[in-house]
Amino acid sequence: MEELYTLEREVGRGSYGVVFEGHMAKTGQRVAIKRLPCSNPECIELYLQELWAMRATAKNHVNVIALHSCLLQTGPRSLKPLKAGQLPPSLVESVLKGSVVKTPQHPEGNNTQPGTNTDSRLQDRTSTVQATPTLQDETKSDSTTPQRPHNRSRKRPRRQEEEEQGCLALWLVMEYCDGGDLNQYLLSRPPDPQRNHSVVKQLCSAVAFLHSLGITHRDLKPDNVLVCVMPRGPVVKVADFGLSKMGGGGGGRRADPAALLLHLRL
Repeated sequence: MEELYTLEREVGRGSYGVVFEGHMAKTGQRVAIKRLPCSNPECIELYLQELWAMRATAKNHVNVIALHSCLLQTGPRSLKPLKAGQLPPSLVESVLKGSVVKTPQHPEGNNTQPGTNTDSRLQDRTSTVQATPTLQDETKSDSTTPQRPHNRSRKRPRRQEEEEQGCLALWLVMEYCDGGDLNQYLLSRPPDPQRNHSVVKQLCSAVAFLHSLGITHRDLKPDNVLVCVMPRGPVVKVADFGLSKMGGGGGGRRADPAALLLHLRL
């Protein structure tokens, strides 16, 4: 089965998930891939809020992190690209019911034979390349990844099988920022009034854009602002929309994720 993304190394880890540096297999473009384990309804609600807010920005502002695609993992080798505007019904149901609802794995998503044709390939409408439900992992970390090694003859322990069967996560594929977060970037350099002025101006532009869409970030701090190093100076990107809220703002999408969930038909 063709791989779309390759995980190269872990670049960040927090209370909600893990971020990897990776690249697109076809183009070689570097991307940041965030894995969000859906372990409880509270976390799931935050993840859906982040996904909805990032989709609402639609890559329309240079100072807001761009989302390339999103995939739903329901098992060790079961990954399904989500279409634009789509929220996973099982995750929506988990938020409404207050308990995690298991998502049935698709048989085609568990095909481990390389090169096998499968009907599980979907067109990723949030990017320009075709998405497939497989990630290739080249990291050496202990974190769970959506692909286990091929041709493993040794029988796995029952506990490990149970953990794999219960695996549920969202994978967000975003643009990669090589300068780290704003806190790291500024503290590693001597003070520069001109650079600081540029950073503040960019942040104001990003916040104004988000507010025009009715998006309130609610957690704007240096750790949640990423930096792309450019010849003319740093380009900052507002990221981490887990605590954001959407209300009756400007001409963008005005639905709060919580209100949106109530209108979905499960």
